[in-house]
Amino acid sequence: MESANATKRGIYNIGRKFLKTHINHNFYKLILMNPAFPRVYALPKIHKNNNPMRPIVSFTNTPVFKLSEWLNDTLRNHLKFNFPYSIRNSLDLSLELSKFVVNKDHPLLSFDIVNLFPSVPFTKCLDIVTIHLYSSNLPDSVC
Repeated sequence: MESANATKRGIYNIGRKFLKTHINHNFYKLILMNPAFPRVYALPKIHKNNNPMRPIVSFTNTPVFKLSEWLNDTLRNHLKFNFPYSIRNSLDLSLELSKFVVNKDHPLLSFDIVNLFPSVPFTKCLDIVTIHLYSSNLPDSVC
């Protein structure tokens, strides 16, 4: 638990340091009083041979949980990324497919991407978000 508390102290100190210049008082709502360690669990991929496991890390109630939610909401609300080829869930897929006429002799393909997120270059993502942040009209409380 010491590591979680150290992270909480680090977040608190960053907030205190920049409170007067960059971050408004709502920042303190992002600090959990009793943080927990991330939980790791796995779900079987029942559609695959030998049912390999899909590891999942839950960051609920960790020191960075509320901060990451705030960052996600802020970026989503202020940066209007265009995702023309994104499918959110099976209902969205069904709605998108209903727009097409598919003949019986046309196959429908699905691709399984292995290790998609670990292969995304982190620094490139940060560069893209930074460019969008500087070109947007975000309030000072966000920047």
